[in-house]
Amino acid sequence: MQFRSLVISGSFAVILSISSASATDFQKAEGDSPCPSGYSLVNPNEVKANYTDICSMLDSWDIVRLANGASLDGPGYGCKMRANDSRKLGHSLCKQPTQFTARARDYYCEAGETMVSSLVANAHSEAACDALGDWYIARLLDGGAMDGPGYGCNLKPREEQLLGHTLCATYSHMKVSGDVGCPSGTRLATPAEAKQDLIKACLSLEFWDVARLAGGGSMDGLGYGCQIRANDSRALGHSLCVAE
Repeated sequence: MQFRSLVISGSFAVILSISSASATDFQKAEGDSPCPSGYSLVNPNEVKANYTDICSMLDSWDIVRLANGASLDGPGYGCKMRANDSRKLGHSLCKQPTQFTARARDYYCEAGETMVSSLVANAHSEAACDALGDWYIARLLDGGAMDGPGYGCNLKPREEQLLGHTLCATYSHMKVSGDVGCPSGTRLATPAEAKQDLIKACLSLEFWDVARLAGGGSMDGLGYGCQIRANDSRALGHSLCVAE
């Protein structure tokens, strides 16, 4: 048995034991999807808002990865969407916003547009905020809102009041090979695998990392307490991988 001493905070330290005979080797990879730079996975709510258009982009027998561990079938399978799909899929559906527009109604975008999610608004905050009037508060896809420049372009996770505007966008879409950010010969570690070998998995990450797990889950590095989540809708900077 090997031992390491790790400082959890400035006030105390704990001794963590790691079995050298552990069967699981964890590997950290950059990114949490195979989408190219500037693109992110299409999320299920975006599919629901534009079901016919998005499904028509797929080949008949495709099954593509969506954000949060979800998947979407091609037309040959009836365009069925699953909230959680643990299978290894052959493709992912990626998106990139091409133009942001504020529409003068709550929960309303014109044909060909999609309501902007909080993740997209955060990732493209300057362009998104530039589309708003100074004193706008615009609805986002997941029930949140974004303030205009006069209010500081703040994002709100929930906004219950009726709003005068909705933030919409047009997107370019791209189907890419693969469904995880892990290199060839590896796959995303499951939350169960990370939990079973918690210390070894956690020490595979940098102190402040948050890494993608299978099924849309995530794991924090030691600085955040090695917490494991079954579902994490954020775009993450890394993936935690294991051998296939």
